[in-house]
Amino acid sequence: MLQRFTARLALASERYRQRCMLSELTDEQLRDVGLSRRDVQRECAKPFWDI
Repeated sequence: MLQRFTARLALASERYRQRCMLSELTDEQLRDVGLSRRDVQRECAKPFWDI
């Protein structure tokens, strides 16, 4: 059970890190990966535990 909790916490932490990195991309970079600024805003508004 502790191992599962630790794995889930690590995944949540990684998602949070990825969301922060997305918010630092320029609009042009976002277009290159098929995202809009609005997509990123929605993703970054999610709580860190929402994976």
